[in-house]
Amino acid sequence: MIKAVTFDFWSTLFRDRGDIGGKRHTWRIEHMAALLNKRGWPGGYTEIFQAIEEVSMHSTEVRLRGTVDFTPEEQVERILQLLGVQAGPELAVGVLRIYAGAAVEFPPVPLEGAVEVVREVAKSYPVGLISNTGISPGSVLRQVMAGAGILDYFKTLTFSNEVNLVKPNPQIFLLSAEKLGVQVAETLHVGDDYEADVLGANRTGARGVWLSSSGEKRPAAFAVISELRELKEILWGQDR
Repeated sequence: MIKAVTFDFWSTLFRDRGDIGGKRHTWRIEHMAALLNKRGWPGGYTEIFQAIEEVSMHSTEVRLRGTVDFTPEEQVERILQLLGVQAGPELAVGVLRIYAGAAVEFPPVPLEGAVEVVREVAKSYPVGLISNTGISPGSVLRQVMAGAGILDYFKTLTFSNEVNLVKPNPQIFLLSAEKLGVQVAETLHVGDDYEADVLGANRTGARGVWLSSSGEKRPAAFAVISELRELKEILWGQDR
């Protein structure tokens, strides 16, 4: 019996539309350069771009191991090392605010039907979010969700940078279920990443629903949907 529903964030509930991701990246680099130049650093856009690219690749490698996160604070520390900047606490916090907060300036938008579906599901089930965060931490994504009018429907939010766990690590699913007050086997998790969301959920006994536009069928998924509205049909057909 399903007693709670959890969602992924990126490409499940929210996504970048058009060139918003590119604009966010440009804003981030330009403002980081301006702050560092003001403090006497002689470099520019290219050096910061290259440092972020290197850190991004390392971050991906860490998360693909499927255990712990590489947090925005750790990312900024490494970027400053690559740039040769000896940053005190105040400067490091300033750079972090720009680096991690760019998604507030250029926020992703909800997928079609996302707010409606979450609102409907929350009427019958406690709803949670389980997100691998990347550059944008939970504190920033909460602002994005609030701006979209979806935040208040969630009983709990589990962000990888805050718990230092990443999907598909079973512990992040177990932690979310505990916060929702249910057994993990009583949860249904919806996400677009087959390995992180579906296989990760399955390893705990939860039911993984794969949001996939390809329509490909994979046996490990409890269900495959091409848009979020299909989730209501799955849930309302369950014995509650």
